[in-house]
Amino acid sequence: MKSFGLRSVLVLFAFIALLLSHVSTSLRLREANRELDVVRRNYGHMVVEDPSKINVVSLAQERGAFRFIIPSGQRYYLHLSETTAEENAEAPSGRPKTTIALNSWVDGEDTIIRFGLYVDPDTQTPYLRAASQNQGYFTYRPDDWPSGIALAPSYEFNADAKLELPPDEPIYLLRAKSEHTDRGIVLWLESDTHYNSRTVE
Repeated sequence: MKSFGLRSVLVLFAFIALLLSHVSTSLRLREANRELDVVRRNYGHMVVEDPSKINVVSLAQERGAFRFIIPSGQRYYLHLSETTAEENAEAPSGRPKTTIALNSWVDGEDTIIRFGLYVDPDTQTPYLRAASQNQGYFTYRPDDWPSGIALAPSYEFNADAKLELPPDEPIYLLRAKSEHTDRGIVLWLESDTHYNSRTVE
């Protein structure tokens, strides 16, 4: 009887040890998965389910930074224009103020686009910087801008969850305007097919 009781205790202790080990392993695995998820979001990890679309996701810990996976077949531009009209969903008419020609994207691309509004500490005037990884960048300073007057975003592109976007439609990244003037700026990504169709006379 004593032998049976001792075996039962040993079995119980072995079961408890196994259970604790399983719980500990599960917790460590859950924590590792959380850390992996953070790394994936920080680096814009995504699974492309439709390669004919533009796939895009935000970099989690970097505002104004997005990973774009571009299908092959079209050239793209990163445009910036000034606007004085009421903002709407259409691209500004005419030619943009400044552009990055993303010619290599015609063969498809996996890249990071970054952009942001800043204030020059010397002149107290706003400027925008936009860059495409390995494709150059531009810095835009509005002409004759009064000192101390800010440009405030009125729209910022968001892709916290992965987006699948049509390749021939413009993607508006940022709209900003001043509350004290009628001036503003708009930054957007556009295929050459769409750009040529709207600028043809």
